[in-house]
Amino acid sequence: MTMKKTRMSIDDIHAMVGSIRANVVNMRVTNIYDVQGQGESGAAKTYILKLHQPPFPKVFLLLESGVRFHTSKYARDAKAGSALPSQFTMKLRKHLRGKRLSALTQLEGDRVVDFTFGQDALKCHLILELYASGNIILTDGDYRILSLLRTHRFDENVKMAVKQEYPVQLLGDQEKQRGIQTIAQLTEFVNRWFDEQEAKAAIALPAGKTQKKKKTQTIKQLLLVKESTFGGLGPVIIEHCLVRAEISPTLKIKNAADFTALGEDKLTALLAEIQEGWKLLERLQDEQTSVNGPVPVQNDDGVGDNDADEAATSVVKDQSASLQKCGFIIIKDSADESAPEQFEEFTPFLYAQHLQAHKKVKSFDTFDEAVDEYFSRFEAETAEVAKQSAQVAAENKLAKLKKNQQQQLAQLREVQEQSFQHAQLIEANQQDVENVLLVIRSALASGMDWRGLEELVRYEQKNGNPVASLIHQLDLEHNRVAILLCDDDEDDEDEDGGDGTGEEDKQAHVIWIDLSLSALANAREIYTKKKKAGEKVKKATEATDKAIALAEKNTKKTLEKQQTKRNVIYQRRKTLWFEKFHWFL
Repeated sequence: MTMKKTRMSIDDIHAMVGSIRANVVNMRVTNIYDVQGQGESGAAKTYILKLHQPPFPKVFLLLESGVRFHTSKYARDAKAGSALPSQFTMKLRKHLRGKRLSALTQLEGDRVVDFTFGQDALKCHLILELYASGNIILTDGDYRILSLLRTHRFDENVKMAVKQEYPVQLLGDQEKQRGIQTIAQLTEFVNRWFDEQEAKAAIALPAGKTQKKKKTQTIKQLLLVKESTFGGLGPVIIEHCLVRAEISPTLKIKNAADFTALGEDKLTALLAEIQEGWKLLERLQDEQTSVNGPVPVQNDDGVGDNDADEAATSVVKDQSASLQKCGFIIIKDSADESAPEQFEEFTPFLYAQHLQAHKKVKSFDTFDEAVDEYFSRFEAETAEVAKQSAQVAAENKLAKLKKNQQQQLAQLREVQEQSFQHAQLIEANQQDVENVLLVIRSALASGMDWRGLEELVRYEQKNGNPVASLIHQLDLEHNRVAILLCDDDEDDEDEDGGDGTGEEDKQAHVIWIDLSLSALANAREIYTKKKKAGEKVKKATEATDKAIALAEKNTKKTLEKQQTKRNVIYQRRKTLWFEKFHWFL
């Protein structure tokens, strides 16, 4: 179930903007939903915008903060989320519901997508950030923030909060990122970067300490640093350019000399491929295939333009005639051919590294479809794992309950058996027990203190006094004494053959005796304890049977509910043309 790629990269964002723009622009927002439980604290970070524009089918636009955006043919079960929408969802509904999606752009070529709704004074922007922790921000037409998913600082001087202006001007500009055009400029950048790193390391190093070994950069990482001006291409296209230039992306660059050692030919080829990479990035957005063609602009009164409808229909026909594959999912290699295929990553273009790896590829008509299939598969598998985990948890809970109940019963039965055995031993050794009681009572009656009595017992035990040897522990504070009595069978003397070996097999029992009672009275007390333990065993057995039966019933009910429960994510059924007339049938 684990997938390598978990979020969109910058080339994916370019391609997705081009893939869905023609299908969603000019559609109206009919409703907005949130998918609960996706954030780190259980808060929603995934939102679905329901868009519609007759005669086209409804479109469900999914936005996940920091991760992805695409339309989806899969429905998410509303019951899986909270019964009430979040405050942020209510805010989105208030400002966006009923408005038309008038534009879809990628702000300054950065990992930020701007959905523009409405026009003029009613214009609103819904900004989706797809970097770091991500964010979804609602602003007015002048980019003043009305509401946002999370508050944070863009930098030291700019705070992302309500009533603040969204800093569009601080986003990366691809035109500014194409500064390096020649080998001389590229070499100068590498030399300057390594010099700066050494200077920073020297400043940060305390006096008298040796410098730690630095982590060596790969050439791919070096080309992606902010100062390189290639960051706008993203790691995927940079790797594509390196492979095309016959340079290993994992090549270690320890210093500037390692970089120049590549040679002029390879560096020239690399720069040429990077220039092609910029063109490829533009084509990913401009040459994406649309499923429905451009949506015609409809008047505010809801009446469509016939000419626009006819033009849109002709575009659909032309595009369906020359449909090309614009989305791909790379399949993970598996030694077991019978095992279900596992998705590794999605891509809008088969880059050089993909062709070089010779991996199995699943193709789609649009990149939008590929991303929807990729993430929907992941959601479905995650839901299935959660379902199985719930079943295992229910079964484990039942097993644990049974185990605990059995342990409690075993303890009660052990107390019952032990009490019976102790009472029998007292009866069998009645005279010895009476002698112990007599000695202790006599000593206490003579005025001997407790410590003196304990010392006397230890002294007599060393001298082999048989009565003192029976005393295990004195607890005079609670008026009791612990004595040692051994299992004594009538045939022991015959079985040991007179050599004393049978003594080793006898088990000694520590039995507490009340000094205020006789030997037989103590035995009766223990028999009473055994009787109470027996009653507890009986009641506990009945209670255990009831508890286990109830737990089994609840577990069975839970498992049946899990089996009959509709999947959290399922493919939405396509509405047939005649179903819109059901109201008069």
